[in-house]
This record gives sequence, structure tokens and C-alpha cells, in this order.
Amino acid sequence: NADLLADSVREKDIEYQRKLSLNRQGGRKPAQNQAGDHPAPPTGDNKAGGITGSPSIDSVIGKLQLTDAYLQTIEARARIKLNELKTEKLFEDAKANFASYISALFDSGRARHVILAADFYRRIFDASEYPAAMAQQVNAALEQAREVGSAVEVVRYKADGDEIAAAASQLQQAFVGNEFHPALLGLDRSYKSKVESFFSTLDRMQNLIEAREFTDLEELLGQMKKTAADFDGTKIKAMVNAVKLEGQLRLGKAKLAAQQGDLTKAMEEFQAAAEVWPSNPDLQDKALTFFDSQDIQSQSLREFDRMVEEGNYRGIFDKQLAFAPAMKDDKARQEQLKEALEKVKLAEIAIEKANLMRASGDVFGAWETVELAVANLPNDIKLNTLRGDLSGRGAEFVAAINRAKEAEARQEFGYSLTWYAIAQRYYPASRIANSAIQHLSEKLL
Repeated sequence: NADLLADSVREKDIEYQRKLSLNRQGGRKPAQNQAGDHPAPPTGDNKAGGITGSPSIDSVIGKLQLTDAYLQTIEARARIKLNELKTEKLFEDAKANFASYISALFDSGRARHVILAADFYRRIFDASEYPAAMAQQVNAALEQAREVGSAVEVVRYKADGDEIAAAASQLQQAFVGNEFHPALLGLDRSYKSKVESFFSTLDRMQNLIEAREFTDLEELLGQMKKTAADFDGTKIKAMVNAVKLEGQLRLGKAKLAAQQGDLTKAMEEFQAAAEVWPSNPDLQDKALTFFDSQDIQSQSLREFDRMVEEGNYRGIFDKQLAFAPAMKDDKARQEQLKEALEKVKLAEIAIEKANLMRASGDVFGAWETVELAVANLPNDIKLNTLRGDLSGRGAEFVAAINRAKEAEARQEFGYSLTWYAIAQRYYPASRIANSAIQHLSEKLL
């Protein structure tokens, strides 16, 4: 529009100048304006020269129209430029969003999607090369795809050879590399089942180790070697053996401590053995034996106290081997046991001596030896039995001694002294009679 207006104005100016030139050639001069710069436009018809219209006014109007058209053109071009900037901005945003989407695919492990999306990126945005970051992602995705494909092939090869441990390791690597890889997704279920069974067995082994069930663990190790020939159970086997050895040593220490009477130490070792190997088959037997012995020990102590109270030192003497360990750390009972054993020991010596004297014909001496021992151990059955037997054989001497004692007990010292003298006549070497005569004589004097 502006070009057309400009041509129209120029044509009118040319026509106007031509007419002015013709008028000058005819002897007429156009009127001048006040400034003298331009000829005054005609005011009416000029029949002589034939000049009509107002070319200057038309020219001004055309120029105004031209200016308006020019301004509209500038405004339109500004809008176009603004739209171009918006388009470029949208284009760059689209590229950035697409690149971010490719990064999201890469981060989620979809390596093959990354490769496809990157190719779309180059085609859509007419890019000759990938952006730097995208190029790294594409290279990494290609490497992952190659590694996963190789790992899947190794899985098949190892599983076919019953090397399930190696197959499981390769399958793990493939899964970590790209779990969506077609080769991994298309792997036969039989291979996956073998690997799954292997990992299930490993989990069960771990549970048994944590629970310290080493007996079942050994059986499971044997089963694992049948299904996975390449499984290395050396460390597990060594651990099992070490734990078993420690458990047995703990039981041995507990037994030794119990034998030494250190019950606190024994209980600590039993507890340690239970923590090391709770399912140890020897643990229950040893523990029951220990607790039974402790129960027997408690019963032995109660029986010992009863015998001490009854004065049954002979019974204590007969069971000394059972009583001694039970009172290992009991000083008071040890003194009581020692006293009982000393008394019985003296009684045994007296019995042996009395038997020798009786064998040699000294019945009175034999009876007196037993009588003196009975004074120290009055409830001893063995002494009293022997005394009764000897009493019948030395009745005269025994009767004199008994009457003397009875009189002395009634404080009839003269009468008692008489009977001791009679007893001395029967057995001059009598320690009982001689000691009593000496004692009573001093009292009477």
C-alpha cells in the first residue's frame, strides 16, 4: 500500500511540474507564495494554460497516507519479531523439556528408551549432534545395554552348567544395569527359578546363622552344594566349626567350675555356651546334669544338717564323700564335718584297739576302751553294739564301774569310791577306776 501511494504521489508531482514548464514556455509565470520558494497553487480553472486541480494538496494527503501505512508496517514488523521471539522461546523450552525427559528416562534405568528418545531429539530439532550431557547419557545407555546383553548370555551359560552362584551374580548385575532390557525381560523362567531358589536358600542360611542353628545350617550347606556346584561354603563351614568348638569349650569350663564348687563361674559358662550355640545337643544334657547335681548338693546339705542335729556322726562319716563337695565354700559346715570325722576316727581307733585287747583276753580293757570312746560319741551304733557285747563278758567289772558312777552321780562319794576300788581290784590297769579314785580321794580329803 505504501509503495502504491508513493508511486501515485510521484506521478502527480511529475505531471504538475510538466504543466508548469509548459506555462513558462508560453510567457506566463505562476504566482509566487510569500516566501518565494514555491509557486502558488492555482485557485481556479486556467483556461489558457489548461492547469486544473490542487497537486500540492494531493501530494500532502498522499504523504500522510504513506506515513500511516509506513507506521502500520513498522508495527506489524514489531509484532512479527515479537512472535518470532516467542516461537524461539517455545522452541528452546521444548528442547530443554525433551532433554529433561531423556534425563528422567536415564535416571530411571530405561537405557533403550534413552537411545530412542535421543534419536527423536535429533530428528525433531534438526540437530547434527547430541548436547554434551545427552551424549554422555546415550553412551552410558549403549554401554549398559551391551553389558546387560552379555550378562544375560553368561547367566544362561552358567545356569546350564549348574554354576548357579555365578549365574545369580551375573543376573544381579544385569538387573542393576537395566531391569527393563528386553534380553533380561525375555530370559526363560527356568533360569530365573534356579536363581530365585538359590537366593531363597541364602536367605535361609542367613536366618539360621542369626538364630545360631548350626545343626540345620550344616544340612543346608550340603543341599546347597548339590544345587549350586560353584557355591563356596568354606567360610560358613569354618564359622560353624569355630562356634561348635567354642560351645564345647564353654561346657567343659562349666563342668570344671562345677566340680571345683565355683557355681557362679559354672553358671556364667553355661550361659555363654547357650548364647554361642543354643541348639547344642550336649548343652541340655550337661545343664540337666549340673542342675541335678546342684539339687543333690542341696539335699546333701539338708541331710548333713539333720545328722549333725541328731549327733549321727557315724552317718556323716559314711557319707563324707557326698557331703564334702556340697560344702566346698561353707566354712561352718566344713568345721562340723571335720569334727564329726575326728570323732568317728577316734571311735574307729577305739574299736580296733578293743578288738585287739579282746583277742588277747583282756576283756575288761576292751570294754573300758569302748566305754571311753562312747563318752565322746554316745550315739554311735557301732560303739554301743561292741560295748554291749563286751559288757556280757566282763560283767563283774562292768557292774562295779556302773554302780560307782551311779553313786557318784548321787554324790555318795564314799560309796562310789568303794565300788571304784572293787573295779580296780578286778582290773588294776583300769583308767576309769584309777582316775575316779584319785579324783574322789582328793574331794573327800
